[in-house]
Amino acid sequence: MRVRDHRVTQLERMPNVEIYLGNHLNATDTRELDSDYMLIATGARWRRDGLGRSHARSIETLQGWC
Repeated sequence: MRVRDHRVTQLERMPNVEIYLGNHLNATDTRELDSDYMLIATGARWRRDGLGRSHARSIETLQGWC
């Protein structure tokens, strides 16, 4: 949540950005916003096996922790 909160804070400081957290918008809703650009973030979850940019293989010691 710390990473998300940091990114939201940074975006909220931008005068040309509006954020609608936790809202469910359908196609009609998005058209009514009349925005030149729109980003839809659906969320993400951290991998539980440690695999990532700096780890090409899973980290065995993580098994059972998550």
